Amino acid sequence: MLADILTWLEARETVLSAIAAAVVVLSVVGAAMRGAFARGATSFVDSLRSRREARAGAFEVDVSQPVPGFGGRPAIAVLPFDNMSDDPEQEYFADGIAEDILTSLQAFRSFPVIARNSTFNYKGTSPDVRKVARELGAGYVLEGSVRKSGDKVRITGQLIDAAGRHLWAGKYDKNLSDVFAVQDEITAEIVGAIAPEIERADTTLAARKRSKDMTAWDFLLQARTQAHKLSPDGVRKAHALAQRALDQDPDFAQAYVVLARAHFGNAMFFGGSALPESAEESVQKATEYARKAVKLDKSLGYAHAVLGMAFMFQKQPERGLQETAEAVRLNPSEPMIRAYYATGLWISGGVEAGLAELEVAKRLSPNDSSMWYILHAEALALSILGRHEDAIATAEKAIEEGAGASMGHVALIFSLDALGRTEEAGSAYQRAIRAAPGFSPVAAISPSTDDELRSSVLNAFRRSGWDG
Repeated sequence: MLADILTWLEARETVLSAIAAAVVVLSVVGAAMRGAFARGATSFVDSLRSRREARAGAFEVDVSQPVPGFGGRPAIAVLPFDNMSDDPEQEYFADGIAEDILTSLQAFRSFPVIARNSTFNYKGTSPDVRKVARELGAGYVLEGSVRKSGDKVRITGQLIDAAGRHLWAGKYDKNLSDVFAVQDEITAEIVGAIAPEIERADTTLAARKRSKDMTAWDFLLQARTQAHKLSPDGVRKAHALAQRALDQDPDFAQAYVVLARAHFGNAMFFGGSALPESAEESVQKATEYARKAVKLDKSLGYAHAVLGMAFMFQKQPERGLQETAEAVRLNPSEPMIRAYYATGLWISGGVEAGLAELEVAKRLSPNDSSMWYILHAEALALSILGRHEDAIATAEKAIEEGAGASMGHVALIFSLDALGRTEEAGSAYQRAIRAAPGFSPVAAISPSTDDELRSSVLNAFRRSGWDG
């Protein structure tokens, strides 16, 4: 049966495709949230959550075309696995299994994978797989379930194509200590069923340096669940759980990545209010932990990405661009990594190239709950390029979805001023300081090495009522 599937697929040159959307703004936007945005952080996050259900399709991402850069190959989407355990508190465990499989698939650079933020929007909905494939522009969808009882675990999975045909199914009853082997087996089965032409050398990238301590791994799964919440409380809990994982296994590279991301989020999103460290101290901590993760495992794209962003905010743009480019090379399907790289390009003067990266990020995660990040970053890039009408339209959409972030406000005010619409620019500035008390344009453009641009933006703000 498998041989027949392989022959059928090989004849049609099919593979996998596209992962999720992004966040250039995680760096540039976030910087503007230092201190000044701390008071508005909670309401900002709450407003984002309240809109999550309405986001699907709201940004009209064209999913009819293949993801650029993957040879026209179709995408795979990994849906959240159903928690079949008696304990609903084991939800994080089922999510972690699915996310680990998704991450392993991303390690195959020959094809794209749809991002977690898009696929996990279907959590708890029992969607029609054909509908999922159509909405995400995926050629294949993986769904499954997890049942955990004591030290036993049952994992099931099935791979379905966009037409609803079942290509592969598997069921595994194992001891918990064998869970990594099961994940690798599922990944290998999927790759074998869909992409027989993929070079087997790529599989070495999927074999992460995982902790052998199952308690440490369990803490990591919980930490990642908290980190995805994008809130001060989530940052604190993710940091604490990652530290507990390291208490169990001091050489657990992936736990260092979570710590690095927590500190970067503390600095960039919450102005140093989520953790005891100040924003500046957290940037240093993010650098330290990302370096440690890279030293332990050079294949972790996220570690390189966070390290690159930390370098950029320490006025080392060349090193920052080098690290984020390496992150994309290691994991081209992760939209947030793409967004970090786009930030590096923007800072280095490659604004057009950064916009292109944002388009790939959108296609990788067309139904992303964090699409507002990309829109804020896209708006600022458009304004820098002098495409002011486009920048204004994009900034309005960005602010509607994420009013507390800064880049969209900066783009809107800068472009309105450039078009001579000074009264509207002044109104936009008042809107910005209402959305984020203490708002300032300085941090949003601080990584830029273009002195003329910085001066132009600040002068536009002065004409709009800013007294800086």
